[in-house]
Amino acid sequence: MSITEAAKKYHERMFPGYKSKFLETDPEFIERFDNFAFDEVVNSDDLDDRTRMMAILATLIGSQSVDEFRAMVPAALNFGVTIEWIKEDMPVSPQIMAKRITDLRRIGLGVLLKDTEEKEEHPYGTSLQ
Repeated sequence: MSITEAAKKYHERMFPGYKSKFLETDPEFIERFDNFAFDEVVNSDDLDDRTRMMAILATLIGSQSVDEFRAMVPAALNFGVTIEWIKEDMPVSPQIMAKRITDLRRIGLGVLLKDTEEKEEHPYGTSLQ
């Protein structure tokens, strides 16, 4: 089995000129991954590429996948997602923001109040709940 032509073409549209190091270090993995991600998945529904990329970016925000988001923004631009949409119109769920703010507030208050509950010690000296 090898990487399909459809997967190669889609990958090139997403990441022009990029060649994964896995092609040399783990060709079996990249063959399966590329065929799945860039052929099977994209050909399994009726979403247009722009809409698919918008959904991917929103999902990456929701899962707080910063590195993957950074990698996918240029690919999304290659499929017609605009900089304006990314900056201004990308939907960010209030639930996602609320969860993150609540977690950080709880941590911050715990540190400030130094409550007496037993806590795990962080390697840099800060208590963790």
